[in-house]
Amino acid sequence: MKKDYTTFDEIDRQLEILRLEREIQIRKLGLNVEQISDQLSPGNLAKKGIMNIASTFQTSSSFKSAIVTFLIKSIFNKLKKRKSN
Repeated sequence: MKKDYTTFDEIDRQLEILRLEREIQIRKLGLNVEQISDQLSPGNLAKKGIMNIASTFQTSSSFKSAIVTFLIKSIFNKLKKRKSN
């Protein structure tokens, strides 16, 4: 859509609006990249994987699954403590 401008002030105002919209989009993109990086970090992926395995075993009612769940949580806690040290 072509817009006709009658003054340089209109052009300047439109350019400022476009510059601000571009800056907003760049910042949103940066935030999205940061969120994706956090979600794909090795620690977060390992945590989600362990939690998925643990939840699978928790839905089972056998004694074996309770032991495996306990072991997985223990390993996860040790890894978390090691990372914080």
